[in-house]
Amino acid sequence: MPNLRTSIALLLLLTVQLSFWTPGLSYEQLLTLSGYLAINFMSITMVLATRPAWLESPLGGLDSMYQLHKWTGILAVTFALTH
Repeated sequence: MPNLRTSIALLLLLTVQLSFWTPGLSYEQLLTLSGYLAINFMSITMVLATRPAWLESPLGGLDSMYQLHKWTGILAVTFALTH
């Protein structure tokens, strides 16, 4: 289970990405949204995999960055399977 900082970062990422959602989505739009979220989380996972130094301190160190990397990967696979 992710720690509090990782959970907040994941919730923030998901909130920003779902801010484009509008009520009354059709099945096709939900498919597009799940693909969009999968691609976005895969991109975030790839950025975290490069271990950028400028992200270490805001995310609380390398261990927290690794946890965020792991959970964004899990969410990417979940949304990809949903898609």
